[in-house]
Amino acid sequence: MSEKYCWTRTDTAAIMFSALQKEDSSRVFRFSVVLKEEIEPEKLKAAVKRTMEHLPAFSYRFKKGFFWGYLEKTDILPNVTEDDKIISQPRWLGKNGGPELEVLYYKRRLTLEFSHVLTDGSGAVAFTKALLKEYFSDVIPFEEDEEVSFEELTENAYKRHYNKNSSAKRESSNEKVFVIDKIQNENTARYFSGLMPVSQLKEKSKSRGMTITEYLAAVYVYAIIQSAKEAIDKPIALSIPINFRGHFPSKTVRNFSGDTSLKYTGKTEKDVSFEDVCEDIKGKLKNGIDKNIIQGFINGTYSLTVNPILRIVPFVIKQPVLDASQKKNHADSMTSILTNLGNISFGEVLDSKIERLECVGGDIRIYGLTTMASVVSFNGYLNLFLNSSVENTTLFRDFFKTLSEDGVDVRVESSHDNGFDLSRKSETGKRCQSCGVDLGEEYTVCPLCKNKATEEKKHIEGFETAAYSSEFKERNAVSAVKTAHKPSFEKLRAFFNL
Repeated sequence: MSEKYCWTRTDTAAIMFSALQKEDSSRVFRFSVVLKEEIEPEKLKAAVKRTMEHLPAFSYRFKKGFFWGYLEKTDILPNVTEDDKIISQPRWLGKNGGPELEVLYYKRRLTLEFSHVLTDGSGAVAFTKALLKEYFSDVIPFEEDEEVSFEELTENAYKRHYNKNSSAKRESSNEKVFVIDKIQNENTARYFSGLMPVSQLKEKSKSRGMTITEYLAAVYVYAIIQSAKEAIDKPIALSIPINFRGHFPSKTVRNFSGDTSLKYTGKTEKDVSFEDVCEDIKGKLKNGIDKNIIQGFINGTYSLTVNPILRIVPFVIKQPVLDASQKKNHADSMTSILTNLGNISFGEVLDSKIERLECVGGDIRIYGLTTMASVVSFNGYLNLFLNSSVENTTLFRDFFKTLSEDGVDVRVESSHDNGFDLSRKSETGKRCQSCGVDLGEEYTVCPLCKNKATEEKKHIEGFETAAYSSEFKERNAVSAVKTAHKPSFEKLRAFFNL
């Protein structure tokens, strides 16, 4: 790669994420593909090497400059290792010299973890598709990909679509909202996934005049109300991330997304009905993703980074201020986050190799939040991941139980305390009669309510439990050889981000 690409500016959203970047923390998220066959490690490593050669836009690590952070080109390949660690732990992926991404595998699950400083969900999907094409290159027919320049892939789309003449303004609110729970155990990280047919979700949401995301938001809000230990006296606000590419064209693999707040202001007593919650939420998301509102988000975010006073303040001073501001904003204005990547397809051949997709928005304790939901759809099934740092699993139980009681078939799996026992696998499968959900064949107890799993006809067929490693532990620092770079004008430019 030419000298001019040895560094690049972070995009506008990454400036905010970089405020969280410290030696042991970052905003990390994960995207996983559960294949129909076990992964071959050496084959995967070779595929990663070829993918990085073809997509150099991902070969960057974060560096702290004098005025702003920036991304520096690295020739070190991403770490490729067996996945036996805690999911999406906050950490600086590139601090050992490699790029801001990591490739993990465990049996059939291929996982990519990314720092939000490098990319967003759309960029993660693009990289995963490229990696899968390389991994299955022996069965993928050759086809010429659309030519996209490095400049297009790495553009700051916020800058291109910033409109200083627009009167659109970013939404803001000083109203404090309900907080689900205080963090009970900093070492706790629980993950529950629920597979459900998209057709059923469409039917249930359409009958109420809602989108699928609005319907899931209503289920989430209702579960929050039902599981709350005390009466809720504040609004419940879900942050819903939005991919701006559907409204403002861009081919960038950097961040180009924002969020809107879906706020429930209805009755919060436990005798509220699910229908009442749906009626309050209906239409709110559609109103929140109006193009004019998104323009306001872009204008408000970008204008902050070009503020003449803020630009001359050294990064060492700006970082803690931006860090504290972000954490306060999230803790005061959000109850939780619900992110939906939408329906994903990698093409007919690749799709035939995949059983399901998973996404986890990451550990949000750095924002002072405890729980979030992440959604992705593939091949007719939606997979919803709930992750939390609290011990109590009542919220998860109420979430999936509400779906079941509303007539949606759900298959639940968990990363912790799930009674998973391979030696007791049942050919007929298992269900929880109390929660009304399917469980994996190996489950002896329901991970939601801890009741004994019963053997009976399951509602969802064609899936096998995608097990996690039996050991979850903190990620060890990965040793990487730091490459020596000769001093150059480009390096000086990068440091001062001129």
